[in-house]
Amino acid sequence: QGAQFEACTGMTSIVFPKSVQTIGRRAFDGTGLIEVIIPTSVKKVDDMAFIDCHSLKSISIMGSLKIPSGFCEDCESLETVTFGSGVKAIADSAFNLCKSLKRINIPEEKKDVFQQNFLWKVNRIKTDYDWAHPGRDWEPVELEKLLKVIPAEKKK
Repeated sequence: QGAQFEACTGMTSIVFPKSVQTIGRRAFDGTGLIEVIIPTSVKKVDDMAFIDCHSLKSISIMGSLKIPSGFCEDCESLETVTFGSGVKAIADSAFNLCKSLKRINIPEEKKDVFQQNFLWKVNRIKTDYDWAHPGRDWEPVELEKLLKVIPAEKKK
């Protein structure tokens, strides 16, 4: 299943019930979502789930997921992405054309993994943006300015 809410531009928020375990292909394509929190109950997200969500400013992925291709592609207002410690992999084109991306929050225990496996994909956003929008300016992605490490919680 997929495209459940495609082009629902009036849809600005969503709360996922605990019963939702999968977000289908293009489920929220072109919606008016502004902030999304994917809870730990979600175990799978299909490709392009949030593609073309031009109002989306923030997305948090809390579950144990593989981030698929086109996940937030062309979400031109996306500024902040927050990853929980369960993120397993991120597809190359997951955040293509996210020209407003300013901050990536990552858990402390995943810092090395993200620096090695995700950040070159963020820098690829610029290349894809230049290709899709020739002649438009883009400020280069600076790794240290984008990444914010979230300290691990201290056990009591």
